[in-house]
Amino acid sequence: MINMTGKSINHLLHHNFKKAHHDVSTEQWIILNELWRKDGLSQLELATATMRDQPSTSRIINTLTKRGLVYRAQDSLDKRKNLIFLTDKGKELQEALIGVVKQTIAESVKGIAPKDLDTCMEVLRLIRANTRSNR
Repeated sequence: MINMTGKSINHLLHHNFKKAHHDVSTEQWIILNELWRKDGLSQLELATATMRDQPSTSRIINTLTKRGLVYRAQDSLDKRKNLIFLTDKGKELQEALIGVVKQTIAESVKGIAPKDLDTCMEVLRLIRANTRSNR
């Protein structure tokens, strides 16, 4: 049920991005969102923060680079590592995409009582904690 719900929300988010004329996938949104929180993360840090493997993260970054939303720069402290930074174009998308995400969340929780939503979120946090502790 958790997996199907997540996929359904991702599908709705992708639909809402397209409807708002933003050619961004949910996977790209997740990477951009992390960079809006902290620009200049390494690929490994992005992969860890978004719970993706490094090859998938690299492909998403490549796509974002080709679209002019991010760029790679060599880490001055560790020449083997590239840091990922937002371009001005990538920064400019933040407000619009967050608006679409907020709309999608509102659509997703429509008709759910706030206390029920709070209970659901607490249960999901517990499931996540339980699955993390068993690794």
